Amino acid sequence: MAHCIEVVVYKVKNAQSGQLARRAVRPHIEDFPGFLGWQAVTSTEDPTSFTGIVTWKSPADAKAAGEKICRTPTAPPSWPKSPKSSACGIMCENILHRRA
Repeated sequence: MAHCIEVVVYKVKNAQSGQLARRAVRPHIEDFPGFLGWQAVTSTEDPTSFTGIVTWKSPADAKAAGEKICRTPTAPPSWPKSPKSSACGIMCENILHRRA
């Protein structure tokens, strides 16, 4: 079975607010079709530098989730607002594939 690992690297202005926003967003991400898991990582050298490692059932599921996030009008302020934003570009395009 093929699945997909998505790596999203981003910076926040305030580490504490970023941590809270990341925790608040997680239940929304877990509800997307094809979601398998999420590892949230914070840099030990820069607490405003975050990485999300998300596993999806397929590249199509990862792309659909990224596009939905970009179109969600009630999304938290930390979510990207345009498919052309750098965070959305990472979510929708830079996907690593792995065969299990």
